[in-house]
Amino acid sequence: METVKKHTDFACFEYTNQTENWLGEVVINTYEASNKMHFGDLLNDYQTPEIGVIIQTHEYGEFRTDMWGNDSFYNTDVRYATLEEINAYRPELTPHLKSTK
Repeated sequence: METVKKHTDFACFEYTNQTENWLGEVVINTYEASNKMHFGDLLNDYQTPEIGVIIQTHEYGEFRTDMWGNDSFYNTDVRYATLEEINAYRPELTPHLKSTK
């Protein structure tokens, strides 16, 4: 699991948090459910994955990211991002990651 050094660098406001768990952790929204193609769908409706930093926590596994707003670990399209995914979809985040060594 990848985490940024200072999650507040990615927040526009000072948020109140229900828990300190997950703050600064990097997640990916794969949009797999919304990207399922059906007959007649337009190819340009495809949503590419997004990488977000958790900047606020709520109750029951819910959180806010810096990229797509409120979400939840109950959303099956959201999970922790790998370093490879971060480098592919949001490489500018790499220098802000905590060292995993």
